[in-house]
This record gives sequence, C-alpha cells and structure tokens, in this order.
Amino acid sequence: MPDSPHHPLRSALQARRNPRVWVIATALLIVLAAGGLVTWQIATRPSPIHIAFANSLSGAVASEGTESLTAAQLYVDEVNRAGGVDGHEIVLDPFDDRSSAKGASDNVQAIADGPALAVLGHLISPFSIAAASGYKAARISGAYEPVGGRRVDDRHYSAATAKRPSWWGAKSNDAVRLLVAALRRAHPANTSQSKAQDREKIRDALTSFDSLEHAVPGLDGPLYFNANRDMPRPSRLGWYERGRLVSAPIQLVTVQNPDLIAARRTCRRC
Repeated sequence: MPDSPHHPLRSALQARRNPRVWVIATALLIVLAAGGLVTWQIATRPSPIHIAFANSLSGAVASEGTESLTAAQLYVDEVNRAGGVDGHEIVLDPFDDRSSAKGASDNVQAIADGPALAVLGHLISPFSIAAASGYKAARISGAYEPVGGRRVDDRHYSAATAKRPSWWGAKSNDAVRLLVAALRRAHPANTSQSKAQDREKIRDALTSFDSLEHAVPGLDGPLYFNANRDMPRPSRLGWYERGRLVSAPIQLVTVQNPDLIAARRTCRRC
C-alpha cells in the first residue's frame, strides 16, 4: 500500500528529512575512509631493516653491554626521526651473549636465520672471535665496536639514561654509524627473498670504506678498514689510579693532513 507508514519509499524520505540520520551516516563514512587510509598506509609502509645487536646484556660485563645498547639505540632513533634509510626504519634486535664466548657462539644460528641484515657487536674480542666463523658461514657481516676515545654527547645520553656515558658508549655509537653508512650505500631491498643478496651488498659497502678518502665520520675520527680489514685507531694512553683508569693529558693521534704541518712550519719561518 503506497500510503502505508511502513512503505520503503516513505521511510527513505523521512530519513532524508532527519538531519541526525545524515550526521551519523556521514560520521560512519569518515571513520570508514580514515580506517581504509590507515590500512593502506600500513600496507605500503617500507618494512623495517633489522640489525642484530649481539652483546653482553647479562653476566660480568652487562653494565658495559647495556650502555652500548643505549648508545646505539640513541643514534638509531636519530636516524629514524630523519626518515630512516631509504624510508625504512632501523630496528635493533638484542641478542645476549651472556658475557661469554659460548654465549656469543650460541646465538649465531638464531641471528643467521632471523631477518637481520648485519650484526652489531660484540663487546670483547674473544666473544667476537667465537662467533666470527658462524657469521662467515652465514655470510652476514658485522661492525664490531671499534675502540674509541671521545664520549657520546653527555647531555643527550644523560637525559636518556640518567648516567654519564663512557668510552663503551662511544665505541657502540661509532659502530652503528658505520653500519648505517653501509646500509645507505647498499640500498637493500629488504624482503624475505632478498635477504642473502642484501647481506652481500652490505658486506661490499663495508669493504668500500677502505681508506681515509672513503671513511665514515665517527666520534673518534674517520672510520675505515685497512688492507688487513682492521680499523686503524689511535693508541690511548693512561694509568690506573686507585682502581680507576685516568686518561693521560697528552694523547697520540693520527695526523690526517701531514702537508698542513709542513705548511704551518713554513709559515712560522716567514
């Protein structure tokens, strides 16, 4: 019956005259559209690049390992705030070597099987040596914490940790700087299918830092590898006083521009 109050056409006309119905409908459309936009953004967002942070997070040198993680994370956060690497955020995946060579070796397979494209660690050389053969077999490269002399920015670090940083933090900060530079040079595809190829690209990028001319700026000077794949670092001098290491007031440093020294001596004679 056309005049029935329950007729579909009459109900639709009444709904159109009801502004409350239209407000609710419009709000639902906005919510659905926003949800679709968020879903699209998540689906198209570049996947994060994982770096295995293999270090001593428990055991005898846990305090140094924890400081190293904090210092590395501070630099990673800075990189991520600036847009990451090719739009990919960087994620540190902690692996605790339990302050032991065995712990370092035990973690190798999990790191190799995981999504990490490179390794950042270890705190002490014997731990790195114990894991090195496993990393080599898995063809995953690492940046091991080079000995540094300068401190991480005290204010930045202290605000995040309520502690003063030491040279352990500087070592870790330089190591992650080197890895990030390698990632930027390698441009990894960062997919499950490209993991092996991406690891090779990062290895090649790390080996390309082979001289002062190709070095990465670090807290304690240029970061690069020599022909022996060692990282030349200046020797640090100091002494122990009442159980604490005291830095010598004068240190030996690498002269990066010896020609400038000769020029300065010439100017003094002028």
